[in-house]
Amino acid sequence: MGLFVFCAAWFIAGFVNHVVGLGAAMVAMPIAVHFMPLNLAVPSSTLIVLVLNMQLAWTYRQSIRWEHLLYVLMGGMVGAIGGIALVTSFHDESLERLMGMFLIAYAVYSLFFEKKEPQGVYPVWGIPTGICSTFLGTAFGFNGPPLAIFATLSGWSADEAKGFLGASFIITCSAIITGQTLAGLQTGQTLLNFALACPASLVGGLMGIRFSRRFFRTSNRKLLLGVLLFAGISLVMPLSKELFQ
Repeated sequence: MGLFVFCAAWFIAGFVNHVVGLGAAMVAMPIAVHFMPLNLAVPSSTLIVLVLNMQLAWTYRQSIRWEHLLYVLMGGMVGAIGGIALVTSFHDESLERLMGMFLIAYAVYSLFFEKKEPQGVYPVWGIPTGICSTFLGTAFGFNGPPLAIFATLSGWSADEAKGFLGASFIITCSAIITGQTLAGLQTGQTLLNFALACPASLVGGLMGIRFSRRFFRTSNRKLLLGVLLFAGISLVMPLSKELFQ
């Protein structure tokens, strides 16, 4: 029964991730932690999220803004090095709460007070975005919010935003998995959990893609902002960082 619920959670997570462009771990992790310890659930989820975003990026590959992605890659390498160094020295939970408060303020302002949507963002801003994403992901376990903020500022279509997010998560998740492996967190058990749940997540992802193409053809910016608001609220509360890979 536990295995069925675990796989069902990742099926739903895959669906949500491919409708919005991120959020798989936010859906699956609160359920997964009831069936396995966090030191297994978090590395397992990183592997599943990596494959999910390979599926997402491949689906929307023709819409990816490669010039923006190149800068994210450049920044991501720097952030990963810094995150690996930090995770071996200390962990400051106040950084998580500050990130949470920033996300809440940004999402509330953008959803309710912004007079017009942003029309674009310079590709070079991908460098600090990549640095923040892999740094926070490797050191604290949440890499999605910086990428989502970048996407909400872009003024892109839903397909362009999802293509960018999918490709960016491949970069950042790869960096995070490298850090987890160096720290000894990726084990045979995490690979087994990945093998069991990944097929269900990919099927859910495929259904999410078909659903979003029917109902969200232009922009999913408000959905992204809603996810950021939820992420911010959760980051200022207990059991936060494990949800935002």
